[in-house]
Amino acid sequence: MTIPMKTLVFSVLGLALVACQAPSSSEAQGLRDRIQDRMAERRADRQRSGGGEVSGGETITITVNGQSRNFIVAAPSSGQASSAVIVFHGGGGTAERTFTNNSMSDLAPAMGALAVFPNAIDKNWTDGRITTSGGPDDVAFMRAMIAELSSRYGVDPGRIFGTGISNGAMFTHKLACDAPGLIRAIAPVAGNISEALLAQCNPSSGTPVMIFNGTEDPLMPYEGGRPELDSMLRATGNSAGQDQMVSTVGTADFWAARNGCGAPSEASLPDTANDGTTVTRFTYGCSGNQVILYRIEGGGHTWPGSTGSAPRFAGPISQEIDANEIMLDFFRGYGL
Repeated sequence: MTIPMKTLVFSVLGLALVACQAPSSSEAQGLRDRIQDRMAERRADRQRSGGGEVSGGETITITVNGQSRNFIVAAPSSGQASSAVIVFHGGGGTAERTFTNNSMSDLAPAMGALAVFPNAIDKNWTDGRITTSGGPDDVAFMRAMIAELSSRYGVDPGRIFGTGISNGAMFTHKLACDAPGLIRAIAPVAGNISEALLAQCNPSSGTPVMIFNGTEDPLMPYEGGRPELDSMLRATGNSAGQDQMVSTVGTADFWAARNGCGAPSEASLPDTANDGTTVTRFTYGCSGNQVILYRIEGGGHTWPGSTGSAPRFAGPISQEIDANEIMLDFFRGYGL
C-alpha cells in the first residue's frame, strides 16, 4: 500500500509542515480504515500459510556472537530509507505476530522509514531485570542489526527509534541505559524500568522518552512494585517474583532528571471514545531531550489505539489516543 507523503503528514501526524490546512476527520479515518484492512489481509495470509510467514515484509538473518538472529523489515516502496522504527515484541511474543498486528508495519514505510521487528531468543529480551540476567546480549544484536540496516537499506545510524510493549518496552529502557545514542528516542508502552536496571543505569548522555502506561495494568503496576500476578508466577517457580518495578511516574522522573528537565505540566485530553478510559499527558520542561508521559486512566497492559482483542487478563485497550501516531510525531522531532 502506497500512501502519499502529504496525506500521511496531515492525516496521521497532524503536522502543518507543507500547508496550513488541517486534515478532515474523514481523511484521518480513511487512512486508519485502509491500515486496518491491510492488517486484516496480513492476518489472513498468515493463517493460510500456517502462521509462519508474513506478507509485505522481508525476514533477514544475521549471526551475532555465534548465534543466529533474525528480524523482519517493512520498507517503503523505494526499497531504501534513511531512518527506522524498531518495534520490540513483548515477552512470549514474536516479531511475526507483532508485524502482523501492529500498524507501525504500514505507518513507518508510508512516511519513508523502515519498520523493523526483531525476534528475541526464546521470545524474551534481556531487559535488565533479575529475571532475564544471563540471557543473550541483545544490545550487541541491536548494534549488528543497525549496521545491517545501514548497509542494506541506507539507514542513517543516528536516526533509529525504538518502541515496544512490556518486556520489549523494558528493553528500550536498557538500550537507553547501556547504549546511549544507539537509539535516538524511545517510546515504551506498558513497561517501566526495573529497580535492578535503575541501580546501574548511568548513561553518558540523555535520551528522549515518551511513555504510555495504564493505571489498571495487572502485569506492569502503575505504582511500581511486584505485579499483581506475582503470586501466580512464584507458584509456578518463575523467578519474576524477585523483580521490583519502578513506578511509572518514577520512571518518567528518572529520565527527566537524566535529561536535565524540570517539573511536568499536566493536560487532560478530551474524552471522546467513551470506552471507560481517559488520558492525561505530563510534559516535562526539557530544553533538548524531552520526556512525556501519557497516563491511561483505566487502561490495561495494552497498546493504546490498537485494534483487535487482548487477553482478558490484560485489561482494556484505550481508544482515546493512537499511541503509534503520537510517537511517530514525537520521533519526527528528533529526525525520523
